[in-house]
This record gives sequence, C-alpha cells and structure tokens, in this order.
Amino acid sequence: MRSGVSGHFPGVPWKWLVTPICAVGGDTFSVVFRLRLEYQDRTGLAEEMMKPAGKRFAIDAPTALRIIRDDPGIGSRHRLVGPAVLRSHVLSLLYREMRGGAIEEKVARAQLDGLATLQIRLLGDRVSRATAWKIAGQLDWEDTALAEYLAVATLQADAFIAADPTLQAAAAEFTSVADYATLRS
Repeated sequence: MRSGVSGHFPGVPWKWLVTPICAVGGDTFSVVFRLRLEYQDRTGLAEEMMKPAGKRFAIDAPTALRIIRDDPGIGSRHRLVGPAVLRSHVLSLLYREMRGGAIEEKVARAQLDGLATLQIRLLGDRVSRATAWKIAGQLDWEDTALAEYLAVATLQADAFIAADPTLQAAAAEFTSVADYATLRS
C-alpha cells in the first residue's frame, strides 16, 4: 500500500516513502508506519545503465535528425550520447529547412517533438567544455560549437557517427569513427 507522505530534497534523487502499516487502539490511538527510502531517477542514468551492453555512439545534429526521420527506435537499441548543444543545432537545422521550403512547419515541429523523445544522453559538463576548448585550439577553429561533439565523442563514446563533413574530417584524429549503417543493425 503506497500512500501518505513522501518528501524529497531538491537535487537529491532519493525520497522518503511513508506507509501506514496498522493502527493500534486502546486508551490512545497510534499508527505504525514503515519508512523507506526510494530512488527517484530524474536524470535517465538508471535507464541508460539498463540498456544492453555494447558500444556507445556519439552523434552530431544532422545524424540525430536523420535518426528522428528514419527510425526513432535506434535510441532504445543503442546507447547514444551528444553534447547539450545538439538540441539547439537540430532546432536550427529544422528551422532553416522550414524557412527554405524543404518541409512544412507542421512536419518540422513534429520532428522537433521527436527529438524530445529520442533516447540520448546529452552532456555539457565542465570536463566536456574544457575538452572542447582544447580540441578547437588544436584544430585552429574559430568556434567551439563543433568541438563539443568531438569532446563528447572522445570522453564518452566508443565511436562517433557524423554527417557533418567538417566533423567527419576531424573526428579520426580524436576518436573511432563509424557509419550511420552501424546504428541500423
């Protein structure tokens, strides 16, 4: 029986679950409770850990968009990672396609919703940002945006799948590279 009071502390993935077990009568009335800690996974980490063991693939924004269009279930069959900026880049790609007349706004919005349901772990921690800074410097790039993909691939993935030609050319220097067809298997 789940009921009653629960409480959690902000930022802590555990909460107390209080369940009444029985009431004791007599001159006074009292209730016996069972107190239990319950894990609340708000990060998706537990779900990520439950996926079948295998390679972890880093992907770029065009590859994420292709997955959304071809087979959104790829995220549940493979462990996907990318930088936190991936969402913004997919948004920009869809908006440009819609503005250029390649797709209708309704379709673009539906694909953007598909991104929200794609099972992918997006990372933007301090180490990833520092690595992106270093990679952008090594490649003499003007910006760190694309270097973030390489940083996540280097730190968190077994292989990198990129549709962007600039990333494809630079990736082999930092990490293993795989084809999109690898995700289809």
